[in-house]
Amino acid sequence: MIDNANIMKKLAIMQTENRNYKQDVKRYTQMLIERDEKINELKKEYEAKITKLKDEMAFKDRMLKELRPKPKIKKGKKWKLIQ
Repeated sequence: MIDNANIMKKLAIMQTENRNYKQDVKRYTQMLIERDEKINELKKEYEAKITKLKDEMAFKDRMLKELRPKPKIKKGKKWKLIQ
């Protein structure tokens, strides 16, 4: 009888621990899902900012090319070698 009572106590303790572990797993899983969602949001913001910066740089490069004076090519006389 005493052995059965001890076994039942241990079983109840183990079931409680098992339930606690399952709850911990659910909580940690939810935390990971939330973290992944935040990471994805930040990644989208980062990519949008990078795209915007690339566009701005390309625009500025085009404007600088247009504003720079084009070098004038001087045509010189052709020299003929005297033999």
